[in-house]
Amino acid sequence: MIRATPHPKCKDCGEEFWPHGLKTRYCKVCSDVRDRKKDEADKLRNKRTVKRPKIKGWKEKRAVVAQERFCGACACELPEGKSPAVDHIVPAAIVDELNRLNPEKKYDAEDERNLLPVCSKCHGKKRRSEIRLEKGDVLGYTQEVNRLGYPMDRVKAALRLYGLMKDPNFPKRLWKDGH
Repeated sequence: MIRATPHPKCKDCGEEFWPHGLKTRYCKVCSDVRDRKKDEADKLRNKRTVKRPKIKGWKEKRAVVAQERFCGACACELPEGKSPAVDHIVPAAIVDELNRLNPEKKYDAEDERNLLPVCSKCHGKKRRSEIRLEKGDVLGYTQEVNRLGYPMDRVKAALRLYGLMKDPNFPKRLWKDGH
């Protein structure tokens, strides 16, 4: 019996293979290798460039901010009896790095203008934006946190607090709330 269509050839190794999915261009072995390489590249891309500092006085400041009962990003009600996550709008690691680079300026990562109570879901989603800020992409950071629903007036205040946003006419068109 003659096959109507031949088995496709792998784009990497050139071997014929039985397709394991729609529009498959690689054999299973080469596909697995490509997936592993992609996963490794993603891990490197998402790796922190700045280490998190050990924070003193965090519990006292956290207690004040944690009294709010709604997430500062998505406005969902935070669980009763459980302390909410308190997010540093500008990550403490970046503030620590700013203090190291500018010893004459003593920035406080625990400033109330830099803290926001958030649900665990929103806190986890903010990670990508923090990497952008660590790499110096302030505009990309503000776009990401705006997309996540963070209050842009608080974000801009925190960025100004640490000298990361110097232009008072920063593009207003980026934000939903027009601040």
